[in-house]
Amino acid sequence: MTVADGHLPPIISARAPDERGELIPVGIPRSSVEPLAGRGQREKLADLHGQIMAHRVLQTPYAIFQGLKRDMIAGDLDSFVYAYMTKPIVRYSYMSSEIGERLEASSEPANSVFAVYVTLNRDVIRSSLAEFESAGQELRGLVLG
Repeated sequence: MTVADGHLPPIISARAPDERGELIPVGIPRSSVEPLAGRGQREKLADLHGQIMAHRVLQTPYAIFQGLKRDMIAGDLDSFVYAYMTKPIVRYSYMSSEIGERLEASSEPANSVFAVYVTLNRDVIRSSLAEFESAGQELRGLVLG
């Protein structure tokens, strides 16, 4: 279950975190979603899929935060990371059917927020470009795992 399997598109539009708020192309690398599938965390993967595709957290976030500081990250990479926040109205899960899996709203979360982390760091984006070459679109950000 990966981006390549069709659960998530490889590139999606996201609201730019600047004052203009234009829509920019953001890649969703396999490395951001495969660990969820590989560790058997289907509920987290379904929620990521639902919040990105159905709830549109990257296009219409409640808020976009910058300035997270993580001690394990080298240099100033955190200064390029943005948290796209939403207050989910439903949780999502994958349901099996005769034609395969489908995304389904499953429950109402109580007092929760959902965050998708995106980097705009050019070096980080450049390191993943090979995965997105066939899309023919210049990436301006990457969803982080």
